[in-house]
Amino acid sequence: MRAGAKRGGGPADWFLAARTAEQLVAALKVADEIGLPSFLLGGGSNLLVSDEGFRGLVVKNAIDEIAFDGAVAQVGCGADYL
Repeated sequence: MRAGAKRGGGPADWFLAARTAEQLVAALKVADEIGLPSFLLGGGSNLLVSDEGFRGLVVKNAIDEIAFDGAVAQVGCGADYL
């Protein structure tokens, strides 16, 4: 990296990509119970993070399940399908 160049943001102390609703809820609940700051991350394409990072738990919503019941589709809230 050249001198004076901007970085893309700093690291998080803890990171979890939650693949189920149960994982997502449990992670945020435990973080709250132990007083650990938490941040729920969606797609992350519109996110600016300080170069100092995040002192806590970042939980990425990676719930991408898709189920069909006839003409009805149930799509996970972290699905990234166009």
